[in-house]
Amino acid sequence: MIWARYAGWPLAALTAGMAVLAFPPHAQAGAGWFCLVPLLCALRLGWADWRHGWLVGVLFWLGTMWWLWHVTAVGMVLLCVYLGGYWAAWAWLAGRVMGRFPETTTRANLAVGAVVAVGWVGLDAVRGWALSGFPWNGLGVSQYDNLGVIQIAKLGGVELVTWLVVFANAIGALTVIRFQREMSRSQKMRPHFDFSVCIALVAASFAWGIGEIWRKPVVEPQRVRVGFVQGNVPQEVKFDPEEAHGILENYLNFTSFLAGGGGGGGKPDLILWPETATGTGIFQDRALTEAVVGMMRDADFSLLLGTVDVDRGRFYNSAVLFLPREGGYAAYRKERLVPFGEFIPLRRWMPWLANLAGMPGDYSPGDGEDSVMEAPAASGPVDMGILICFEDTLPALARQRAGRGARLLVNLTNDGWFRDSPGAWIHTANAVFRCIETGLPMVRCANTGVSCVIEPTGRIPEIPLRDGDRIVGLAGAFSREVAIPVPPGPTPYVRWGHLFPLCCLLLTACYVAYEFARDRQRRRAAEPILAAQEVSLTSRPSAGE
Repeated sequence: MIWARYAGWPLAALTAGMAVLAFPPHAQAGAGWFCLVPLLCALRLGWADWRHGWLVGVLFWLGTMWWLWHVTAVGMVLLCVYLGGYWAAWAWLAGRVMGRFPETTTRANLAVGAVVAVGWVGLDAVRGWALSGFPWNGLGVSQYDNLGVIQIAKLGGVELVTWLVVFANAIGALTVIRFQREMSRSQKMRPHFDFSVCIALVAASFAWGIGEIWRKPVVEPQRVRVGFVQGNVPQEVKFDPEEAHGILENYLNFTSFLAGGGGGGGKPDLILWPETATGTGIFQDRALTEAVVGMMRDADFSLLLGTVDVDRGRFYNSAVLFLPREGGYAAYRKERLVPFGEFIPLRRWMPWLANLAGMPGDYSPGDGEDSVMEAPAASGPVDMGILICFEDTLPALARQRAGRGARLLVNLTNDGWFRDSPGAWIHTANAVFRCIETGLPMVRCANTGVSCVIEPTGRIPEIPLRDGDRIVGLAGAFSREVAIPVPPGPTPYVRWGHLFPLCCLLLTACYVAYEFARDRQRRRAAEPILAAQEVSLTSRPSAGE
């Protein structure tokens, strides 16, 4: 039928729309469990291929990251096209797998569902590593508010949640196809045990997660008071040297307010300023340095602030911890940079990308030294794992901090780049999983956006600086008491790391290699037949003979 040739495109667009709805600001988590069904049905019926998958991917990333145009419009488009390639690869893989299992029996459906879910996680593992890594918005992140289900991230990271969601989508699509075949009597009706297995897996994950949430700590947690300063400095003036001292004065006034006991949580042990709070390097401007150091001479709190550090002509996005009463300082330089935001991938080989994206220079990555810092507190010293900006979307970095002894994750971010967009919400949704994976609480301090405390279960008790649904464009300061649990030991995820996604990547690579080997074998087997046909055609007598 002619219409079947074009039916895949609207189904691909429907998949993209449902996937976008699953993420903030819409946050329709239920859509995440069904968003892949239209595309998978089209692939199963032969109406779609990898090109449809690429379209879905590009539309999805444009729909969830359109706000990056505030940073770099061209970079946003290039990034979305690049990331869409992972959807294309997955669509190709899913099509091949379903082609190997033309029947829709229970065993075949379970095999297809497991393999396509493994393939998705394997490709996510590549995406989280290639070009400095961009693991943002894995499909499992759509469930960030579904606390019962996502506790399984403690076992296998957000990737395990993604596997479950993709598996449910695959079984849903195959169930639709199977019902269609059974209703048309082209297949005998039998019990759908594959669907039952899927429901049982989701229910078991939810039940186990609820048990984890309700579990009471054996040892009383340590309590630390943390102050948050949200400056709400517009990007247009943030890096203007003439505005530096006015911006600093604003931060100092908020800090004095917190140090005096304001902010609702008592006098803080630690005060946070956001990423690049001082757009001018704190150590490059003597007046800025003396103002901060002078304040800390008589302080009874520690101060962790974000700044730009310049060393030997290189620029670093840094976090500096100033200890009270001339206790010195320690600095951490951001390890993983944002592609097309903080550096241009492949700049050396394709310098024209920098001109298109409007980025004359790159930040330099740090070496990870001092990623865990110790700050004094009234209840005892606290080991903090530092994460700057989108580093809280990178599972490996949070796991590394936890492995080095961190008991509190600290994220300094500047979501002012995204202006009045859902970017800040999406960033926070990704950060939720770092707490579950490591079993540690997180404190987030943003220039504008979501400054909050995230509990080890991923729960966000409150967002103090908000005006109804509005969370951006607000300045203020507050303090809160943070309960830091004494864990009985590292979580399975911290202990075994990326074992699950790496296994998925290995299995995916093996399957792809098998497919290529089988195609090559098939072509070799067909060569004698094609040669015989060619000889037969050339030796056929003409009509006049």
